[in-house]
Amino acid sequence: MKRVFEPIRIGREKLEIPNRFAATAAVTLTCDKNGYPTEHFISYYEGKAKGGWGLIFIEDTAVDKYGRSFDRVPGLWEDGQGEAMKELTRRVHKFGSRIFAQIYHAGRQTKPDVIDGECTIAPSRIIDPNTRATPRAMSVREIEEMVVKFGEAAYRAKQAGFDGVEVHAGHGYLVNEFLSHYSNKRVDKYGGNIRNRCRFALEILQEIKKRCGDGFPVSVRISADEKVPGGITIEDAKVIAMLLEENGLDLMNVSAAVNASVQYVTPPAAVRHGVYVDLAEEIKQVVSIPVIGVGRVNDPFLAEAVLESGKCDLVGMLRASMADPELPNKAKEGRFEDIKTCVGCLIGCSGHLAKGISATCIFNPVMTRETEIPVKEAEIKKSVAVIGAGVGGMEFAITAARCGHEVTLIEKENIPGGQYRYAAVPPEKGELTSFLVWQQTQLKKLGVRMLMNTEATASLIETLRPDVAVVAAGAKPVFPPIPGVKGPQVFTAIQVLAGEVLPGKKGIVIGGGMVGGETAYHLSSHGYQVQAIIEMLPEILGDMPRNPKIYLNKALKEAGIDILTETVVKEIAEGMVVIEADGRQQEIQTDFVVIATGSKSCGQLAEELQGKVEKVLCLGDAKQPRSALEAIHEGYELAVNL
Repeated sequence: MKRVFEPIRIGREKLEIPNRFAATAAVTLTCDKNGYPTEHFISYYEGKAKGGWGLIFIEDTAVDKYGRSFDRVPGLWEDGQGEAMKELTRRVHKFGSRIFAQIYHAGRQTKPDVIDGECTIAPSRIIDPNTRATPRAMSVREIEEMVVKFGEAAYRAKQAGFDGVEVHAGHGYLVNEFLSHYSNKRVDKYGGNIRNRCRFALEILQEIKKRCGDGFPVSVRISADEKVPGGITIEDAKVIAMLLEENGLDLMNVSAAVNASVQYVTPPAAVRHGVYVDLAEEIKQVVSIPVIGVGRVNDPFLAEAVLESGKCDLVGMLRASMADPELPNKAKEGRFEDIKTCVGCLIGCSGHLAKGISATCIFNPVMTRETEIPVKEAEIKKSVAVIGAGVGGMEFAITAARCGHEVTLIEKENIPGGQYRYAAVPPEKGELTSFLVWQQTQLKKLGVRMLMNTEATASLIETLRPDVAVVAAGAKPVFPPIPGVKGPQVFTAIQVLAGEVLPGKKGIVIGGGMVGGETAYHLSSHGYQVQAIIEMLPEILGDMPRNPKIYLNKALKEAGIDILTETVVKEIAEGMVVIEADGRQQEIQTDFVVIATGSKSCGQLAEELQGKVEKVLCLGDAKQPRSALEAIHEGYELAVNL
């Protein structure tokens, strides 16, 4: 850990960034609907500063009320918002971090529900691929007025105490739309050749420098490869970077993709580490200003390697900062085993945004709730028995122990992790094991007593005499009411992922949720022919976040697996499955069948313990089958409120 902890200076006045860890920006939906910061918003960024991040960017900060991609992003379109941001910058600076406001206008990607029925604006009248709304082409006067709005927002940021601003010129937002032939078809001074397409961005940069002074650092985030037909490529991006540097740019933040290629904007676990760092390296070859590299860098050793290779000057690790805001400090102290690693699941971050919910992290229950549910020393220490060492039970045990309670964790198997352990088996999911390793490490450090290979019974719990019993015994697979479903050639997805040998070489997967899809992918990647995934609903993978779903669908298609939706399995017989779709039945010859149709709770022990233990709690799948995020967060919250 040498390069990551070297300070770096940027800008004309050489603003010092204390290290090379950059927490880049992403929407969290934690401001109010008027663009003002809330305590949730402020404490989220304060947590990163406290954790040691050298440079922090706050998310999509709108320069115009009618230019927001969501209705709860921060704003700097009016003076009151800047005044309200002073508390944020004060609390971040207290820990020595530097903070930039990322200013933007969403352009044609503005959500219709935040513009009060107005038409969205863009360089050209071309429909947005995602919202399906057709924007109005901006007049030259409107462009000039928008340049002023960017300048005014930057000045408010400076007055609020921000160390600089970042103009978001990537990911398909308004400035990006002007830069790209994909979205800019103008034939005036803002369209056509690359210098004209850069004019809007250059005028914004010049306006900011005029209002804020040359000494106020400005960064630009760019999509150096839009990954759409006719869009910006790395060679275009090099020219854009050179022109921006000529006009006073201080820092370049290199990302990729736009809304039409959204699966690349936020790369999931299926994408390699450091996926866009090579783009940063290309930009770095043509500019002398510092460059930020991004893209699935989720570990301090990866960050060190990227910097040592000379591909960039700072490393953007947004989702790593969400999973563990204390990552830099832990790395500096050599506590690598205490770092929670982002695994690219996208469930709590972008997955929540798609539902209009404030962002969180599957592994970090306090993300955006830092001051709401902190761990604190319990006034009354209790003895606690936790039954089940799945991720929810272990999270409860860890948190309860941190609060000072005496915890015994009981698990019937010899390895902890429950069903989550098998979720790491499919291709590209191996990183999930890092969280189980983290949990076991914390349990040992906290002195939690662990009884493995132990069947928890009511009598055993009574002998332990706990004040509180927590049943987190998980769930078991559900077998649908299909004739032949208990036949010798029928296996559950858990059995398959646990490594049980299957008969023959070809099979059918019943159930098209995430478990069924990933199990099918696992089988096809290990020499089996998966003939089909059979699902009753109109589509498969409906319980997955968008980006991982796109990649898994692609993998299933490439494996040649038939996707039979709105299809019912009528019977399973030896060497055969009978299905029905559109009122017609069909027989499929097959060697084996895999059932992935959900789970049912194993919470009956909670009922047996009622009246025998002072307090009985039930969490995770033992309460009701649910996601790992829900189990982990529930385990944490129950423990801090014990």
